[in-house]
Amino acid sequence: MLDSTTALLLNVALHQILSVDGAIAAFWLQDFREELLKYARLLEHPTARQGVSFDKLKIWHKFRIQLSSVHCDDVLMPAETVQAFPPSKEAPYWMCDTVLIKDHASQSTTINAFHVVQVHLVFQALPHPNHPLPQIFNGPLAYVQYFKFAGKHDDNGLLMEERDVDMYLLRQHVQGASKTAVRGIISLLDIAWPVELIPVFGQSDCDRSLTSKNSLDIWDKYYLNNFSDKEVYATLLNEYNAGGVGV
Repeated sequence: MLDSTTALLLNVALHQILSVDGAIAAFWLQDFREELLKYARLLEHPTARQGVSFDKLKIWHKFRIQLSSVHCDDVLMPAETVQAFPPSKEAPYWMCDTVLIKDHASQSTTINAFHVVQVHLVFQALPHPNHPLPQIFNGPLAYVQYFKFAGKHDDNGLLMEERDVDMYLLRQHVQGASKTAVRGIISLLDIAWPVELIPVFGQSDCDRSLTSKNSLDIWDKYYLNNFSDKEVYATLLNEYNAGGVGV
C-alpha cells in the first residue's frame, strides 16, 4: 500500500496451499528460493544467512485493488481484480496481470520512481509449528517479473512519453547473454495501481501466435496504457509527470 488512497483486498479464503517445491513446479518459479533470499538481503534480515525457515505457502490466484479518485479523495473507485493464475493448457504462459509498484530506494515523486511488473504468484509463508516466521515473511508477498521503461528522458532526467501516442514505452527486463527475465519478491503492500500494457506493433511482422493470453510473455515492446480510464490518465500524465508530454 502506497498511502491511505490505496486498499488491497485479499480473500480470507485462499485458493490453495502448496509446498515451496510444489509452488515452484506449478508456477514455473525456478529461481524462487534464490529470490526469497535476495528479498531478505534487501531488508538486511538474518534469514539471508540462515536460509528460509518455512516449506509451505498459502496461495491466492487473485486479489483486488481499490483506489480513491485522484479527483476527489472522498470518492472510492470500483475495486479492480489482479490475477495471478499458474500456467495451464488454456494459458501456457500464465494468466497474470500487470501493476505499478513504488521503488522505495528512489526519492522521486515522478514516474521515474516506479516499476511495472507482472504478478506471477501471490503468497504468504506458513510457519512450522512452534517456529514463528521472521517479520519480513509475516505478510502477503508477490513474486513478480519486471518490465523496464525504454523511452527517452528529458534534460532533467524525467522519462518522456513516446511521440504521437503519449504513452510510456516499456520492454521486457532481461539480463545477461541468455536474456534471463528479471524477477523478484515484493511486499503486496508495495503495489500502487493496476495497469494495462499494449504490445507495440508495426516495426516488424506480427507473430501469428500472439494472443491476449501470451502477449505479455512472447512480445518485447509495450506501451503503458495511459488511456484505460480517466483515473489512470490523470495519475500517469499529471500526478507522476512533472515535465509534460515527450517529444
